[in-house]
Amino acid sequence: MAGKMDGDFCLFLIGARANNPFPLGPSFASVGEVFQQAVRELEQETDKFGYLGGDYYVGMDTTRGSQTLAVMFWRSYDDLVAYANNQNLVHGSAWKRMTQLLRDSPDIGVWHESYAISAGQYEAIYVNCPQFGLGAAGKLVPAVGPLATSKGRMREGGCAKGTEGRGNEPATEGKGEEGGARKVSHSTGTCPMGF
Repeated sequence: MAGKMDGDFCLFLIGARANNPFPLGPSFASVGEVFQQAVRELEQETDKFGYLGGDYYVGMDTTRGSQTLAVMFWRSYDDLVAYANNQNLVHGSAWKRMTQLLRDSPDIGVWHESYAISAGQYEAIYVNCPQFGLGAAGKLVPAVGPLATSKGRMREGGCAKGTEGRGNEPATEGKGEEGGARKVSHSTGTCPMGF
């Protein structure tokens, strides 16, 4: 199956890393608690915030330290920034407190990367995988014909043209659904290590 988003979208990567051998210290837990609260808030009103869903990962590496990673999809970069800056919501209200905590606690690092992706400037494939990532934030279409190869999917505009369907449904010819990406939230709201 190939992943498809209708229109432009924003890919947001955010993570935390332990800079000491004791990753479950109070600083790490505090950042994790705020992140969990924000994810729960986002999942309650995905349409309001433009949040399309995300996946969460934990890594343990003796040379790089313990790390968490959230891969999040948003309807637009503007939606992401509007949520982050809203002082009445979890992230915005905790921002100053978390910034001070990070300044005072060099034992934890936090980072993020934002990518505004134009329609058709991506490609994704899933073989023997549950629906996740871009395929869950958007939808899955059969990877047949020109969509069977990476170059073909990119050439077809990130699966924006050609056959469409959902999951294992038969593909049909046509332009596809109108009105933007299907909003899917597939996080449990609880991340390992509290992040």
